[in-house]
Amino acid sequence: MSNLSLPFAPLLSPTKARRDAAEARDWAYVSSWLAKKYSPHPVPKFERNGETLRTLLELAAVNEAADREADLVHKAEEEELRTYENIFQTREGPHRDVVEALEGGLDERGSKALHDLAEASVILGTLSTDPVMMGKRIMELSHEKFEMNEQLRRVNDLQSQLVREMESMRLDLENIESQVDEVAQEDMEQRTAQLNRETKQFSTKLEQYIERIASLEKFAIVSPSIAEVREQEQRVKKGQARVKALDRKIAEFHGLPPDLEIAKMEYKRAQGELQGLTRRRDELFEGMVES
Repeated sequence: MSNLSLPFAPLLSPTKARRDAAEARDWAYVSSWLAKKYSPHPVPKFERNGETLRTLLELAAVNEAADREADLVHKAEEEELRTYENIFQTREGPHRDVVEALEGGLDERGSKALHDLAEASVILGTLSTDPVMMGKRIMELSHEKFEMNEQLRRVNDLQSQLVREMESMRLDLENIESQVDEVAQEDMEQRTAQLNRETKQFSTKLEQYIERIASLEKFAIVSPSIAEVREQEQRVKKGQARVKALDRKIAEFHGLPPDLEIAKMEYKRAQGELQGLTRRRDELFEGMVES
């Protein structure tokens, strides 16, 4: 009965487990992105820490956003080029005959110049080959390109700001969760220590009662009252068996659930059983003394 004290072991923090899982997913994403960028060469070795991970995540986000924007621009240019090519190919009439006759009468250098002129007209988004119109369109495109670059810069700045704010919010959330875990773990440690003290006290008192019963049996005169003492001893032994069962249940507190509310409910249930056994023990001892 002297081994009823509960050894305390640190409780597993669910918040830390979630952080570790999220960090593992982030490293897997970063490793995949780096392998794709350095392929077919191996990724250079670098120190893996929290600061490096945050920097690589931000860099990967900005890089992928730029890749998506470049892909959209490329697709738009291809679509516009196909549109003008379809218009030119489906157009019937004297202009087509003139173009075919002109192409047939040009040498290689002239054909290349005509093709370059047509391609420039398509890229500029105008069907006219007038130098003034094409020059005007070039100026318009330059202005549009400048505006798009400015918009892209503002989007990149906004994205970088959002990444920084998200990282700051993530750190704040981790700090709050860590504080909650510390408070919950401290409360659980106090309750476990209190339960250990109560268990030790109960074990000491029970051993004292058993010793008293043994001394009464040793020095008692053989009479009908001995049978009553033996009966009381049997009851005490039954109580001892119940205490051992309680000891096994108390040992289960070593694996209390991480959830604080569930742990409180489990503790109150065990405390109620302990109080019931204590009252039963006192009643048995008082009945034995009175007899």
